[in-house]
Amino acid sequence: MLSILTLGIGLIALIAYVSLALNTSRLVSRNRTLFAEFRVPSSFSAWAWLFPLPPLLLLIPIAGIALLAFGLGLSALCFVPGVITARRTKARFETAGTDRVDAIQGAADKIFFAGIVGIMGVVVCAAIFWVQLAAAMAVRNS
Repeated sequence: MLSILTLGIGLIALIAYVSLALNTSRLVSRNRTLFAEFRVPSSFSAWAWLFPLPPLLLLIPIAGIALLAFGLGLSALCFVPGVITARRTKARFETAGTDRVDAIQGAADKIFFAGIVGIMGVVVCAAIFWVQLAAAMAVRNS
C-alpha cells in the first residue's frame, strides 16, 4: 500500500504540473506570432500535458502500485519529450536576438526543470514503494 507521504507528493505534483501546463499553453497561445516568425514549433507546451500523468496515477491506489512496481520507465518517459522539446525550443529562440522571446525562454526553462524534477520524483516514489515492500516482506517472513 502506498504511504500518505507518497500520496501527498503525488497530489502536490499533480496540481503543480497541471498549473505549469495551463500557464505554458496560455503563453504559447498568446505568442503564436513569435513561433511563426522564428519558425519554431510550439509542441513543447503540448508535451507538458503529459507531466500530470504519473502523479495522477499515484492517486489511484491500484494504478499507483502498478506504476511504481512495473512502470517506472514508462512514467519517467512521460517527462522526456517535454524536456527535449523545451531545450530545443529555448535553443532556437536564443538565436533570435530579441527580448520579445524572454517569456517563451522562461517557460521552456520551467518545462525543462519540471521534467527533470518529475523524473527524479518518479524514482524517489519508486524507491519508497520498494523499501516499504521489502520491509513488509521481511516482517511477513519472520
